[in-house]
Order: sequence, then C-alpha cells, then structure tokens
Amino acid sequence: MKRRVFLLLCILLVTLLVFNACSKTTTTTATLTTSSTPVTTISPSTTTTQSHWWDKFGEPQYGGTITVQLSSIRPNFDTYSFFPGDWHMVYEALIAQENWTVDRAEYAFNADFVPMKYFSGELAESWKMADPQTMIVNVRKGVHWQNKPPVNGREFTAYDVQHHYNRVLALGDGYTEPSVMYVQWLSLLESVKADDKYTVTVKFKKPGVVALWQFFDQVPMNLIEAPEYAALYQPTPTTPAGGPPEEGGGGPPPGGPPIFGAGGPLQDWHNIVGTGPWILSDFVPGTSETLTRNPDYWGYDERHPANKLPYANTLKALVIPDVATAISALRTGKIDIMGGTGGSSPISWQQAASLSKTNPELVQFSLPTGGGGLCPRVDKAPFNDIRVRKALNMAIDREGLAKGYYGSSTSGEPAGMLIPQYKGFAYPYSEWSQELKAGHSYNPSEAKKLLAEAGYPRGFKTHIIASSDSDLQLLQALKANLLDVGIDMEIRTMDPAAYMAFGTSRKHEQMSYGGGPSTFKPANIIYMFYSKDVNLNWSATNDPMYDALADRFNAALTEEEAAEAFKAADKYSLEQYWTVPLFPVNTFVVCQPYLKGYSGENVFWNRWYYYTARWWIDKNIKK
Repeated sequence: MKRRVFLLLCILLVTLLVFNACSKTTTTTATLTTSSTPVTTISPSTTTTQSHWWDKFGEPQYGGTITVQLSSIRPNFDTYSFFPGDWHMVYEALIAQENWTVDRAEYAFNADFVPMKYFSGELAESWKMADPQTMIVNVRKGVHWQNKPPVNGREFTAYDVQHHYNRVLALGDGYTEPSVMYVQWLSLLESVKADDKYTVTVKFKKPGVVALWQFFDQVPMNLIEAPEYAALYQPTPTTPAGGPPEEGGGGPPPGGPPIFGAGGPLQDWHNIVGTGPWILSDFVPGTSETLTRNPDYWGYDERHPANKLPYANTLKALVIPDVATAISALRTGKIDIMGGTGGSSPISWQQAASLSKTNPELVQFSLPTGGGGLCPRVDKAPFNDIRVRKALNMAIDREGLAKGYYGSSTSGEPAGMLIPQYKGFAYPYSEWSQELKAGHSYNPSEAKKLLAEAGYPRGFKTHIIASSDSDLQLLQALKANLLDVGIDMEIRTMDPAAYMAFGTSRKHEQMSYGGGPSTFKPANIIYMFYSKDVNLNWSATNDPMYDALADRFNAALTEEEAAEAFKAADKYSLEQYWTVPLFPVNTFVVCQPYLKGYSGENVFWNRWYYYTARWWIDKNIKK
C-alpha cells in the first residue's frame, strides 16, 4: 500500500511539472550515428575544438567561495528515493548531458533536453553498441570515491555501477524491492553487469533511442552512490564493495536496520560520499548546505585541460525561499547567482527589469520556460467539436498578453507540445501553414461565428480546474478573453495534490489548466495525447493517427527518426486544436560580475555539481 501511495506521489510530481509548465584526462564525447539499419553505433571522439569562444571569461582562478540560492534543501541524499531528494552536489553519472567546449552560439544548453550528439563522458570514458540491445561501457580509470567514511577513497569501479542499478531496480545483489519511480523511468533497462573492473555490459529490453535516453538521462536514477553508503540504509547481501576480492574489493561494510520513512531514508549527512568535485562538509536542514573542494577529484577543465577541478574552495547553498529576500541578498552580494529552473527561485521579467535599473553591474541571462494553456476534455461536449476548440484558440489575444502581461519579454508566437528551442522535434511557428496560424490568431468575430455554426450562438458556460499555485492572474486574463466571445469560464481552484489526483483520474468534466508548450523531454511529452496514457492525457484524446505517430517515435532507432516522428505528432495535434496553447515565456538568471564561466546554461536539478566545479571567482574583482 505504501508503495502505491509513493508511486502516486511521484507520478503526480512529474505531471504537475509538465502541466505548470583521475589523472589528467582528455574529454571524450559520444555521438549517435544516424542509420536506418537495425544496428545503432555510438562511437567516442576526442574533443579537438580550437574555437576559444570562452576566452571572454579570462583565465580561471582558484580559491574563494561560490554562494548559490536554493528555494529548499531536503534531508534526503539517497538516489534510491527520488521524492523528495537532494542529490545534485555530490554524486556523478556515467554520462554528462553537456559538452563544455561547444560554443553556446551553436547550442545554448539552456533547457532540459539536450541532443545526444552533445553528450560527453563523465564516469564513463567511452561507450559503444555491440548490437541493437547491448551497450558496452568503459568505466574511467583512476576515479576514486571521496576520502571519507564509509568508503575512504577507494577506486570507483564497474562493480559500483552494477550495484547501483541492481539496487534501484532490484536486478540482483540481493535487492528485492525496486525504487518505484525508477521502475518507470528505467523501464527499458534489462540488466547492468560488470564484466571486469572497468567494463560494464548494459542490456535493453528493446532497441531504440528511447532506451538510450533513459540510460543517458542525467537525473538521480543515473547518479551513482557507493555500496558502502547504501548498506547503511538498505542492508542486503550485496557484492563486496568495489568488486570481488580478486579485483581489489573488500568485504561488505556493516549495515544497520533500515530506517526508511514515507519521504525516503532518514540519513546522517556525514555518510554522504560521491565521486564528484564537492564534499559535503556541513548541512543545516532547511537552512544551508556547505561543500568543500575534493582534493582528489579526477576531473580537469575541458576548456583549460591543464587545470584540475574544481576552481573554488567552497560551494555554499543558502536556503532563501522568499524571492524578494533572495533578490535583496543578490543585490548586496550575499549570494552570487540565482534564478532559472534548477532549484533556485525563478526571476520574472519584472524583477529582472528592476535589477537592471538598481544594479546594472549584475549580469543577466534569459532561459526559455514553458507556457500556460487550456486543456479541454475533447471527449465531452462542447469540446468534442473541433469548431468549438478552434473558437477557443481564436478568442485568446496572445499578442496582447505577450505585450501587456509579459512586458514584451516574449514574442507571443504560439507553440505546440514543446518549446521551439528543441529544434528538429518541435513544429516551429515559422513552418505553420497560414490556415493554422489563422486558427491560433486573435479573431473574436470569427470565434463567435464558429460557435454559432457549432450550435452555440450565445456561447456557453463552462469551468476549469486549476491548482492554487498556478498563475491565477493569467487565468483571469484568459477568462476575460473567452467572455468576450460568449464563453463564461468558471475558475475552480484546488490545492496542488487534490488538483493532480482529480486530473489524473479524469474527474474533471470540462477543462484543466495546462497543456501549453513544455521544456520537458520529448520522451515524456509524447504521451500528452496518447490514448493509452492516463497520467498526462488530461484531454482524454483517443486518436489512432496520433497514437501511430507516438508508437513510431517510441520505436525509433535513432534520434533523427524520433525527432521526425515527434515533429509530425506535434503538427498533427496542433491541427486538431486539442488544447489552447499559449507561448513560451522566459525566466531569468542573474549573477555577480565576478562569477566567471557561466554562459546562461540551465543548471537543472542534478547538474549543479557539473557547472559549479567549472565556475570561478575572479580575484581581481572584490565582492
């Protein structure tokens, strides 16, 4: 029963996000070769770029403290328990969804999804496909766990990789209870086995790019913890730490009784050990997290290959949940960076504009985020008539909202399931037909005509459910637009948990707030209109043509094939007017001028350790 409740909480969390919108080493990257044949090959290639676009930051400097603002820090550091958890500062993954040398003019890395051609090796030095369902991963040599109990600096090996996946998916090593969240997120992973100390064989349940995305995704399910640490919280008869004795492993550490609670294990932060650049040295629940430089870290700066990482001596995360208070701390130099979507409080265009006036020395970057929208039940009247759905779209003054409500900080061009920055996947507005553009343009007289043709000459009454933490002011503006064409929409707010439970069980009879362009990964959003999905398909769409496109996407062997299928699905959904999507908007990141190396990347949940290790404080500019 507890597992079911926990699974529901996890599903609700994901859905809510969707709807509310060693020694010196040469870095290697891996690219997916486009192929129409069943065998997909991933081959590593050495980064040899000579384009030093990063010279604008100057020469990196060592020392100092980088202070970041977070809206919250949870006392759970175990990757096994995704919700709630904080695992973004200490652990590392096999693959990095980043390439530090790629020019940001080529790819900005400012949203959640990153094409695989930009991935680079982290704990994995290289990888290749032996056959369509088998990957061989070469683990990087010379990587050591942080030199603190309970691991005490032993070498990281392939057996650690095997142990992690066996633990979270209950695939072996004596584990019998999988992490319910990862059973879904790693649903295509069959097995992960260490062949020797530095080689791992990964088996997938079926071939295709979606399986690779799951394994490459740099989220907590792929961040690797030590067996010795796991034994403290979930003791089982595991493989000895680091591998068999003949491979240099020791015996399993002593375990204790399991102390898992509803929100995850109750942990002693002193036991948190990773392979990453930062060592957790102090933790005050709900207040702060302090990390110090790992002197034995294996990584070097890909832009400056002679430089060992990290640059700063200390990384400090301060919990400042109130945005106004956090902005005040930014103004006074108490924090060095805030904003974006990585756990730091987002900064609105109004706040960014105010900071430009009061603190012009601060450096600002805009990041794309999703947009709001209306999601009608297309299986129920009046929304089962495409003329009504089209009228809804033509009643919305997107251009007026972009100029007035968002202060011209966005173009106001509508988008489908994805933000246009996901090139190749999203169906961009520039390619829309004139008919489709007209159907998403403000035209109240035409909207009234369509309503009359559909049998509603005087409009109709309807209602919409919305979470109490949604943008209710925006929703009021949409309500006013609809009222101008005779549609009287009652707004019914619910607390977030009730809203999610109501929507995923499809208890709503008319509309829900959401369904606008998203920054989530295509492999998640494809289910928005998939008839077999009940968690994301709040519109209750049941269309064989869309389902066929989604199935084609999920069966794609290459990223290019998947992109083509998704783009076709995005186009088709827009032509059916299943939702009333608005437009992508921007959030802002603001940092101090002395914080160097940051280029406007999206420091998403679990990428803090990667970026902060590569930033530095310019010693010539004083705080």
